[in-house]
Amino acid sequence: MASAWALKDVAVSYLVNKSTPLLFRASFVKGQRTLMLVFWPRVCEQYTDINVKMFNVYTGELIYESSNIRDNFELIDITTNESTMYLIEIINDNGVGDQVPLVIFTSLELKEASIPGVSLLPYVENITMTDSESKVVKFGIRNTGSYPVFNVTIDVHTSSSFINIVNIGHGNFPKLNPKETLNFSLFIQPVDIGEASINITCMYHFLDLSFTYSKTVTVSVVDDDTKPPEIKVLEVQTPSVLEILLLGKKFMVKFKVTDESGVAEVYVRYKISKGEYSDWLICKKISENIYVFEISASTLKSHLGEKVYIQFRAIDMDNDRPGDNLEVTSQEYSFQLSTLSYEYLILASIIVVIALIVALRRLRR
Repeated sequence: MASAWALKDVAVSYLVNKSTPLLFRASFVKGQRTLMLVFWPRVCEQYTDINVKMFNVYTGELIYESSNIRDNFELIDITTNESTMYLIEIINDNGVGDQVPLVIFTSLELKEASIPGVSLLPYVENITMTDSESKVVKFGIRNTGSYPVFNVTIDVHTSSSFINIVNIGHGNFPKLNPKETLNFSLFIQPVDIGEASINITCMYHFLDLSFTYSKTVTVSVVDDDTKPPEIKVLEVQTPSVLEILLLGKKFMVKFKVTDESGVAEVYVRYKISKGEYSDWLICKKISENIYVFEISASTLKSHLGEKVYIQFRAIDMDNDRPGDNLEVTSQEYSFQLSTLSYEYLILASIIVVIALIVALRRLRR
């Protein structure tokens, strides 16, 4: 029995910080039932409030607690019936100095332990998305330490008006084992163009200590369509005077309008010579992306030989948010209408000749 209580030959001296606990791990094998620890603060009246706790590392259960060690030593007698590992937490709570010198004697070999941490996976710093798409982004909280952490809580927040976010994964985990990753997802919905920050906070517990880990992810919302519609004139039909007067043929312009988001509306306005522009008129669509504009023969008869000026205006279907659609007004196109010139003289001569022939025939009768 004496050997079971024998202290290690070498006692180690430590400095216990007030802000950070000193942690040790003690491993037990089956049949080893007793642990004896002697904590001996160096003799000084101000160093009195040393708190010692022992936890089952796998369950977080508090096994032993001794507060305010005020004598020169403290004896901890723990009996265990299982093969397990304990963590011993030593806290300086004296409120006087930053460090307390402490000598530890033990019947077991103690190894210093570090406080486990967590990290956010994947290490996403920036997310880029368009204003027309919503995204589900997967994240993970990973225990990067050697011991379990407990009561893990995920909080997600943004103060930006550019996006809406919803945590569609788990938000609370009772336990996170070493090297284990627990996943959650964020549904991100764009509201407007701009840059937003998502603050992800992970709160977790280790032994009787609480910790907070924070990560900021930047979301950039960009416009999915930054180009206005493109307008291209395909064909122009300018009828001759004879076609206008005899056949009633119209002046016609055929043009093509294209856009990544589709074309919502197409308008045209025109003026003849130095007149005023008409109001914007809705264009006639004859096939996919193909439109025509026509001027009637009756209008052309009054303006033979003059110029017609035309402008086109198109608006795309990019309406992911108010004011998102783009529009374009084309350059001013000018087209020369047919003149009276020779065609009209030939037509008049033909009409005169026909009239004379008809008159002569009547006289002969």
